[in-house]
Amino acid sequence: MEIDAEQLRTIRSERRSASDDRLAAVVEYVATRMAELSDPHRGAVKLNKIIWWADQESYRRVGYSITGSEYQRLAQGPVPYRFPPIRQLLASAKRVLVTRQDVGAPKLSTILEPGPASDIAAVRQLLTSADLELLDESLSKFHGWTGQRVSDFSHRESVAWQNLEDGDLIPDGAWLIDPHPKSPANFDVAQLLSDNGLAS
Repeated sequence: MEIDAEQLRTIRSERRSASDDRLAAVVEYVATRMAELSDPHRGAVKLNKIIWWADQESYRRVGYSITGSEYQRLAQGPVPYRFPPIRQLLASAKRVLVTRQDVGAPKLSTILEPGPASDIAAVRQLLTSADLELLDESLSKFHGWTGQRVSDFSHRESVAWQNLEDGDLIPDGAWLIDPHPKSPANFDVAQLLSDNGLAS
């Protein structure tokens, strides 16, 4: 279904205003699916990158992300800016359990698993079938990958991550920049976005 520029702005605005609820639903969904799929590497770093890739691909394919979340550059790759408080809210509500476990990394990893109050039926109602399909695609893409491997992948695939400093917010439109251009170039991400009318 084709959508015009005004509809696209409306969808982006609605998702941004509901981003905490949408991010919470996505975190709960991905944590549950990682456990169901018995992924041997279920650390929070990997969970974040599964969400990042699905959000990025959604933006590239249809013009808006699944969560509507702002992302920031951190050492291990792009992360939803509101992830820490959302994780705490989910843990407090017992929708997820947060533990430290050995998943084959050099040190113990923070793991999010479905909690006793997890409600995937409610999560599925908040997200569209297209959202869920793309999250499942991301889960499948990275199944069995270590947190380090998926983190390294996010570094290579995010031009904004490569050009920003830790803690900087990543403009949504930066996801449209080809990480593998035909000829390498150094450029200012914010200026490129502004020049092309993509600034957030």
